[in-house]
Amino acid sequence: MAKKKNFIARYFEGFGLKQISEILLFIGLIALIVSLFFTEQVEFARIFMSVTLGVVALAFALATLRHVLVLLNKKINHKSPEYKSAIVNTVIAGLFFAVALFGCIYGFCC
Repeated sequence: MAKKKNFIARYFEGFGLKQISEILLFIGLIALIVSLFFTEQVEFARIFMSVTLGVVALAFALATLRHVLVLLNKKINHKSPEYKSAIVNTVIAGLFFAVALFGCIYGFCC
């Protein structure tokens, strides 16, 4: 009888681009929440939030790349739910990437 794996072992079983982008996104979002507590040190908070938005932008760029690779895969039928889901996810991840990148650049410049 095969032993069941816990969810952490199953999540890291096929370690790849999905896990890297999700871990970066999780770390970036936690750091954004932490940066809200630095209201008294305005300059440090601005730099910390800008760097954190850069990490979030990197995570969304990796997610967008992952979805584009699904779209470029020749083995997937264009009428399949995976393909249609990849189209929607590419647009959403691309928009979030653009917003995070804008926040990162705005934080460093202003």
